Amino acid sequence: MTEHDFPTVSYHEVYHVGDLNAERVKPRFSHEGKALSVSQHPDAWRQIASGVGGTNYCLIHPDTPVFYDCEPGGPPRGYVLKACADAGFFDLVSGVKVSWDEEDPSRGGPNKEPPVVTKSVRTATQEAAEERVPLHAENPRFEDVEVPVIAARGESYWRDAFSSDPSAASVGDLQLLSRVWFAEIHDLMGFWNHTEYAPYDYSAPCGAIRQSRLNEWTITPTPTSD
Repeated sequence: MTEHDFPTVSYHEVYHVGDLNAERVKPRFSHEGKALSVSQHPDAWRQIASGVGGTNYCLIHPDTPVFYDCEPGGPPRGYVLKACADAGFFDLVSGVKVSWDEEDPSRGGPNKEPPVVTKSVRTATQEAAEERVPLHAENPRFEDVEVPVIAARGESYWRDAFSSDPSAASVGDLQLLSRVWFAEIHDLMGFWNHTEYAPYDYSAPCGAIRQSRLNEWTITPTPTSD
């Protein structure tokens, strides 16, 4: 436990797969924003991101760095969105959530019917929500919800982090970025996402370290287990 009134977790040894010697090239978008993606399962993430080369790095912190412990799956917690809105990263406006049912072929098999799963997406308008429903979707359902729309501080961060224009920011993009923005607001090391460890389903726990806190870590290249 920490002095914070929201969930946190601490890891003093983490790993990154990539090239830390190269100059950062702005992507069109990244789930971690400008933060450095890390995990405790580098070989699992090398498998998940097949085709992405790079070195395994071990990062060690001399203390007990605090990460925001995210809600795994689904939208961010309400207080995270409110904090980001209060800080000027985005505004919260009326939007639409659409949910639907569909088969998940990735969980099927030769002798196993794929299960039916519920998926959802949040958009700023009814029209956009209708466009996101796949043709094969079953039982689409719409409901009014609060969604983020990028504001001045978010636009500034976006231009610094990405090559695309801030006008491209979707509701989902802003929900993902709210994790690192929430960590910035509270001066945390970054965030951690405790997703299921299932590399063959493209899933493993991971986190991100804010660039402004990266110099606190000792970073050493390490061999892979390949």
